[in-house]
Amino acid sequence: IQDMNFQTDTTSGKEGLELLANIREINLTLPVILFTAWGNIDLAVLGMRQGASNFFTKPWDNNRLIELISDTLNLDKHSSGKMSRTDLEEIYNFSSIIGNSKQLLEQLETAGKVANTRAPILIRGENGTGKDILAHAIHLNSDRKDQPFVKVNVGGISSSLFDSEMFGHVKGAFTDAKTDRQGRFEQADHGTIFLDEIGELSMDSQVKLLRVLQEGQFERLGSGQTIQIDVRIVAATNVDLEAAIKAGGFREDLFYRLNTIELHLPPLRERGKDKLELADHFLKHFAATYNKGSLQFSRQALDYLEQSPWKGNIRELRHAIERGVLVSSGQEIDFQQKSDSIDSQLPEVGSMSLDDMEKQMIIKTLKHTDYNISRTSELLGINRTSLYRRLEKYDIDV
Repeated sequence: IQDMNFQTDTTSGKEGLELLANIREINLTLPVILFTAWGNIDLAVLGMRQGASNFFTKPWDNNRLIELISDTLNLDKHSSGKMSRTDLEEIYNFSSIIGNSKQLLEQLETAGKVANTRAPILIRGENGTGKDILAHAIHLNSDRKDQPFVKVNVGGISSSLFDSEMFGHVKGAFTDAKTDRQGRFEQADHGTIFLDEIGELSMDSQVKLLRVLQEGQFERLGSGQTIQIDVRIVAATNVDLEAAIKAGGFREDLFYRLNTIELHLPPLRERGKDKLELADHFLKHFAATYNKGSLQFSRQALDYLEQSPWKGNIRELRHAIERGVLVSSGQEIDFQQKSDSIDSQLPEVGSMSLDDMEKQMIIKTLKHTDYNISRTSELLGINRTSLYRRLEKYDIDV
């Protein structure tokens, strides 16, 4: 643990960076934690770039400092041992995540090893790769599994609503605040909060989130009373955050706070035979759900499953098989018509409700835009907030 400045009235951080460089020359793998004043947090970020493991700011809370040291030491031990699926299942519970590909198992091994720490985790991957499922699995493998798991699509929260939604409000804080209300962080106390679409968060909201990550406390809107919380942070994004930082759209200090541990979920096209394993799982699930009895894939369907690029990843595969089960008339499922052509057919009058049609239109548009939220909302003629409300209403994962 090292300071960034050692002389009176010195705030440049030059001495601290020089010491860090000397430590790295002697022992490249030694974990180093930096501490600095809140106003000099950019120095800590610079130190992270140069190899520091983590940082904290003055004044600090002793308990949180001890937790940070413990997590840093534990994480230093977690090098990949390339465990098999059988090995993983003997230690962890990843039954909700299907697959045996090397790329997936490496990520699950890391996820299992860090699940019991308090270290923030950033899950990266394309839309539809199952980032939310992995986040929940991490929670279930932690000592917080009996506490709340709160999922928040922060990309759908406007800057004006962020404080009320995330931190809560007291009665009278604004015109429609008729009663006190807990925010999402308070709901997740002692548990895990999953911040999905973190790359879409506004800059104003990023500043507020950074303070909670740094200090573990906040105030409800309209109240001066500080609330202390103990929450595990798991965030996810499909955005290139490094590019967003360069473009001025994402705070670099927040990035380093979120990705103490970084997991990458591979796209379905890179997971080999996992496609068939997932397809078989969905086939059995939907056959049972819709009382279709015993179904199997035709040879043509298996070829299509193997050859399709599955740009929407697991989500697209799941929807395609659900449709295939619904329209099947025999014991085999075939994909002679691609899913887009199936989608384009208008349903018979009375065969589905207006809500069903709206849901299918949203899904079709999402697929058309490769699950780009901004483009989808533009094509549907609604704003992003309205689209996120509908995604939640129809339980459509993005």
